[in-house]
Amino acid sequence: MLKINLAGFAELQAGRPAWNFVRELVSNAWDEDIKTCSVAVEKNGNKLAEIGIIDDGPGFANLEDAYTLFGHTPKRNDPTVRGRFNLGEKELAAVASDMAIKTTKGTVFFTKARKLEIKKRAFNKTLEGTVITARINWTKAQVEETIEMLRMFIPPAGVTFLVNGETVSRPAKDYEIEDTLPTVIFNDGAMRPTKRKTKIELYDSYPNEGGWLYEMGIPVQPIDCPFSVNVMQKVPLSPNRENVSDSYLRDIYAIVLNTGIDGLEESDVSLPWVRTAVEDEITTDDTVMQVQSKRYKDAVLWSSDLEANQLAMEKGIEVIHPRTMSPVERSRFEEVGMVHSSAQFGYQAGREVEPIPVKEWDKHQWIMANVARYVWNNLYPFEQGLVVEFIHEGRATIQAGYQRDSKTLIINTAKFMPGAAEADPYWFLALLAHEFSHEKGIAHDEAWQKELLRVTGKVMGLLVLKVLKAHNIGRSFTIKEMTNE
Repeated sequence: MLKINLAGFAELQAGRPAWNFVRELVSNAWDEDIKTCSVAVEKNGNKLAEIGIIDDGPGFANLEDAYTLFGHTPKRNDPTVRGRFNLGEKELAAVASDMAIKTTKGTVFFTKARKLEIKKRAFNKTLEGTVITARINWTKAQVEETIEMLRMFIPPAGVTFLVNGETVSRPAKDYEIEDTLPTVIFNDGAMRPTKRKTKIELYDSYPNEGGWLYEMGIPVQPIDCPFSVNVMQKVPLSPNRENVSDSYLRDIYAIVLNTGIDGLEESDVSLPWVRTAVEDEITTDDTVMQVQSKRYKDAVLWSSDLEANQLAMEKGIEVIHPRTMSPVERSRFEEVGMVHSSAQFGYQAGREVEPIPVKEWDKHQWIMANVARYVWNNLYPFEQGLVVEFIHEGRATIQAGYQRDSKTLIINTAKFMPGAAEADPYWFLALLAHEFSHEKGIAHDEAWQKELLRVTGKVMGLLVLKVLKAHNIGRSFTIKEMTNE
């Protein structure tokens, strides 16, 4: 049989905010069918602080729950109530000088000597509800903080909640929405994570100190956004109920952003919580688009085409460097239409440069076109035929470009001398591999990189076959020979 060391259990509670212990008592009361819950927290001079909480619920169904750690509770099966650990009263009892729990089944005393006394006579029972009293060595500051936090609670509808005799009213909701969030529920003998749709209440500027995350009206932790968020189901928490995971908090920020994006100013959408929310899958494309519009307006993403970046800045358009945002954030903006500078100001997209007519091609251009088509047909035999165009654009910094939709390879003859491909065929084949890999990937993303490896291997294979056919391993091939069977 296990034995609990009370001193060790008390040590585990050290450093926790004082109000957390009272929070657990209120949470337990609100989980019951009650109409009134009253809390008193007082300290007179140097005396011990006194805590009292009274509710008019049905009382403890089993008196042993008042002093048994981790006992089974049906609350674990219900995601719409707060309890699950069956720890709350015991944590306070571990740090209090003395404590009593009086309910409909009797009274449990936790004495100064750390002894447990159970009384079940008639005068030790309540007619209804539960009364908990405790004395604890708190400072005046801890008492004041506890009272202040209790006044931030959001009472359930239909429940009168009093703190030191003053009613704490439910604030007016700014939004009530439904969304799917992670929760925990007892299933197959264990508490297991799951997801379910739940109501979520948003309160603007409540409390005045800033946003908080709530679990069915009980404060959990401060959050870095202008709304307080009250989740109307179990929130996945650590056993001390003091924080949530980063991924859960990201979901919360995403829900706030989806709901409140219209009210955010330009300066708001660069705040850390918005950046975090943009990365979350719950954040809709429409919301991401509005964030992008408010934060960047007509800005474009930095491109490896340095001239395109310069042209954008010359026209007064901001060029956003990728290091100023996370890869996920950048990807979300690209998905909703934010483009790289090369898409607007690169020669192949932004300038109306007429291609050189085919009848005006010289022999070098015909050789390059034939090699390009030969390589293309070997790489993508089931695709439509490759279109080759030549332009002469001296201001461009890129030698070639590929348009995936039209299967068009654009070669800028201004960027190399006539006969360059024949003089260095390996360079030209590397250029083709680079451009053709855009058939599978955007910019230089992971898909492009994988395709580049495949294309490079395929081109090398073609070269090896050509050399073997020539029966002269030591002889260098010419670029024209690539297309001669």
